[in-house]
Amino acid sequence: MFPSVEKESKTLEWKWFFSISFCFFLLIALSFQGYAQSPVSSEKALKIYGISLQDLVTGLNPTLFISNGEIKTTGQGSPEVVICDGSSASLLYRSNPSFKKVKLLRINIPSPKEIPDPIDLEALQGFENLQFVYFVFGYDVCGDGSASCLGEKVSGLLPGHDGAVITFYEITIAQ
Repeated sequence: MFPSVEKESKTLEWKWFFSISFCFFLLIALSFQGYAQSPVSSEKALKIYGISLQDLVTGLNPTLFISNGEIKTTGQGSPEVVICDGSSASLLYRSNPSFKKVKLLRINIPSPKEIPDPIDLEALQGFENLQFVYFVFGYDVCGDGSASCLGEKVSGLLPGHDGAVITFYEITIAQ
């Protein structure tokens, strides 16, 4: 009689352990998903996504430059990075076979005059491998020398963003 009770007790302990473990991992997974859905600073993004993102941001990658209405490619192979000025963002909606392997879309906004219209990621043509959108501002966006409003500003530039593409931002003001 006692061995059966002991066996049931151990079975209940294991069920309890697996239930708690499942809930814990589910909670962690959901917290990271929610974290990734909101735009974050480049510093946080680099900490979270590590070397693969670091290589895209600072590495020597085949790159497509979209500036002043012109498109130029540098490097060997299919571009993995697109660097676009805010005033040329409308060119991202044109079908271009070079967009196919792009993982990082960087949008440079050096002044308030170059803020693009809100970008509809679903309407972009050919970005089959897009993983990251990186906004780089070249002016004091918030007006107080801080980055406190950037998350909200970037969210406004990507209406309907569901978090499938990681969005991050940075301010780089030339001195």
